[in-house]
Amino acid sequence: MTENKEIAPCGVICKECEEFERSCGGCNSLEGKVAWVPIIGKEVCPLYDCPVNGHKYKSCGECSELPCQMFKELRDPAMTDEEFEKSIRDRLNVLRER
Repeated sequence: MTENKEIAPCGVICKECEEFERSCGGCNSLEGKVAWVPIIGKEVCPLYDCPVNGHKYKSCGECSELPCQMFKELRDPAMTDEEFEKSIRDRLNVLRER
């Protein structure tokens, strides 16, 4: 299902995002330096930095702590609680399929 799509380390399917290829090349190609991270005071998305740079994993899916506190708390403020909960479930499913 997702095998031909760009998948970020956190399980986001990049090609499903309206910003992909318009203003964003995807987390993997940008090494986590996506446009919105300065808003949270970072240079690299924490959900890229932790697995890839910190643990040398390909994704959060390799971590025994998934879903960790950061995975459950880092969110798009425009999402409702219900949308965010669905996003977590969807990303966990993508990571488990890998």
